[in-house]
Amino acid sequence: MDIKLLFVLGVIRGTLAQADDQEEDDLSLPNSNVYYPAFLIDLKSTDLTYKLLSKSPFTYIVVDPDLVPMTSDEVIQLRKEGKIILAYLSVGQAEKSRHYWQDDWVPGSFPRFIDDSTPSKSSTRMNTRFWMPEWQSILRRYLQDLISYGYSGVVLDSVDTYQRFVQQEERLFPADDMIALIAGLRQQQRDFLLFVTNAVELYQDDLFRRSIDGIVATGTWYHTDVPIDQRNTNFTLGFLRKARADTKTILASDFPKDLTHVCDFYIKQFRKRLEPNSGTMSFCTFRGGEKFRDHFEAGVYACSVCGFELFPSISKYEHSSPWPAFSRTMHPDSVKKEPEVIPQSKPNALKVSCGQCGQGLGHEFLQDGPDGGSRF
Repeated sequence: MDIKLLFVLGVIRGTLAQADDQEEDDLSLPNSNVYYPAFLIDLKSTDLTYKLLSKSPFTYIVVDPDLVPMTSDEVIQLRKEGKIILAYLSVGQAEKSRHYWQDDWVPGSFPRFIDDSTPSKSSTRMNTRFWMPEWQSILRRYLQDLISYGYSGVVLDSVDTYQRFVQQEERLFPADDMIALIAGLRQQQRDFLLFVTNAVELYQDDLFRRSIDGIVATGTWYHTDVPIDQRNTNFTLGFLRKARADTKTILASDFPKDLTHVCDFYIKQFRKRLEPNSGTMSFCTFRGGEKFRDHFEAGVYACSVCGFELFPSISKYEHSSPWPAFSRTMHPDSVKKEPEVIPQSKPNALKVSCGQCGQGLGHEFLQDGPDGGSRF
């Protein structure tokens, strides 16, 4: 399964550092009634079954509705279990794999809303003139299908397609066109969650702010394993900070593959207090070497921030979770425990943090460990 996951950001407040090429100041984490654990984005797998997702530790789950083999009843049941199931929908690009794609949509006879003058990076996608009524009608029907199927909401992708038209004479205000499209989809179902990917600069617009429930922010620190320019990172974080101050939910996902970069991404999240309880271990330091979930050599797992001893390696065991699993802590005071802010999201779990510095470590899952004990 091609899993792409990392964090849900916590509440972000404060101001950026004055110099936009320097890393922003560390942020404090005020109390908030908007708080969620880690999330999963998987837009490639065809084996995301109800059983698998039901047992997963994730609350927010973003899937491709045309790939996941789940019935409407199963999607609805996941929601009853506290899962928030978001369906992917591209609004700025038409995708050849979708059921709305017609066989006669070929070069030379594309419908007017297909923009073949600005080639897409993918041969399976075509940029759209997203302001055209014909395309918007297709999107509304597709969205209605998702609503009827029982999804919690939708993630609107390719919102930044509007930028392709900024320098063209075809549209005077393409950003306004995209905002109007999103606002129109918002009106279709008020209690249906609506997320957008990137295009954070649109958050300056009041109508855009009122139309969305959250942002999926990709590439904040890394584009694959290439670091993002710090000025661009600060630019993005500035808008995400404003969004979280407005109690929007931010799903932040960078996709580095090198373990050093993965660890660096984790640390940056923790340092900025973007998500002190991400549902993952902060396993960036392991005395004797770190191998993440599949590491079983003798040693002590320690807090990546203060070095406090957390878990003995003898308590580590194999588990289907993407994260390392432990049956007990190193010392009675190794970790602090507290109830979830939203208890129904994880009814049998406690939030766990470092017993010395408060660094977020994930959860203790009650009666889910060996012999009916706990799983950390």
